[in-house]
Amino acid sequence: MPVEFGYGPLGKALHIARAIRERAGDAVRLELVASPTFQSPVGAGVFDASSVDIASAAPADATITVMNVQGVRKAAGRGGNIYVVDSLAWLWDEPLPVQHLIHTYFYQDLPLLPVPARNLAGMPRPTPVGAIGDLRETPALTAETRPRRIVISLSGLEAPGSRLGSGKIAYAPYILNALEVLVADGRLDVDDLSIFGNTAVLGRFAGERVKRAVRGGSQEAFFAAVRSADAVICPPGLTTLVECLGAGIAPKLLPPQNYSQVKLMQAFGDALDLPTMSWNSPVERWLRHAVLPEPVAAEMVRGIAALESQSAGHADPARLLALIEQAPPALDSAAVAAALGPGGGAREVADRVLSDLFRGGPPLGAVAADAFGQAHAEG
Repeated sequence: MPVEFGYGPLGKALHIARAIRERAGDAVRLELVASPTFQSPVGAGVFDASSVDIASAAPADATITVMNVQGVRKAAGRGGNIYVVDSLAWLWDEPLPVQHLIHTYFYQDLPLLPVPARNLAGMPRPTPVGAIGDLRETPALTAETRPRRIVISLSGLEAPGSRLGSGKIAYAPYILNALEVLVADGRLDVDDLSIFGNTAVLGRFAGERVKRAVRGGSQEAFFAAVRSADAVICPPGLTTLVECLGAGIAPKLLPPQNYSQVKLMQAFGDALDLPTMSWNSPVERWLRHAVLPEPVAAEMVRGIAALESQSAGHADPARLLALIEQAPPALDSAAVAAALGPGGGAREVADRVLSDLFRGGPPLGAVAADAFGQAHAEG
């Protein structure tokens, strides 16, 4: 049950579900709880069922939530253990308010983003896990085989402030309008672009020239495009950073969309010398070192985006083109490892949950995993 916010939580839920399936085969029944628009990026064959709300889901022996505080509250009292997976424990100014409702608190613990002890206080069985994501390294593309393909990620799937009807949409048009100017001026070829994000928002705000570069919102499609791209331009979201860097790809970072991304741009930009395009706002610079309640700071970042969009109508096309054209640094594998750690967080969550369910015994292990693989090979 992921919180419905961008690629990250759903991506983590998908990786955890796959890890459970690989270990338990058909000894478990997996159900995804998410709204219909949030289910589309889910890979086939992982889940047995889906529901739009926990109230309509089947009774469960275990409920795994990815940063879904409201989901925890709704699931409490239904029976079975509730597990929380939190990838932003390093950000909060206090623990998530679910201590008395859950069985185990997993927190993603990356070397570059240490988790303050205050955010673990009172959490049941606080368990650090490695980075959750697809960290398979991508073979380097040669100059002869590398396509001229520019992948741009914008508004996520369901990010607050990026939903039609919210009345607060500023970020996506801020970038899209600048791309439209660059294409219209002949400084950028639309055929080189693949633009991902909330497809409803992109379809509403993309200009006529840029609209044909808009792609589906699938997380899997996005990362498939990333792995074959000449350049990846995106806001500094944590899952995108983890998976790009794990694949040996240095993304170029657009202005942050929220408070966590302000911190992430500072941390990863400095540690790995990533190309960045900030808001160039004194408030943003102050937020890089501030410790505030996340909702307050996130609203401040949205205010920066709204002011920039209202004053100029779009990002400075020259600055955006400079970011797109800037050569990314050659990533130092040791520096990436020092920032991300060993990974394997999805497996660690899966192993702990399944150990609780089956007391560490059968039917888990290679036999079930092999049976699952054979069933899918046979269609």
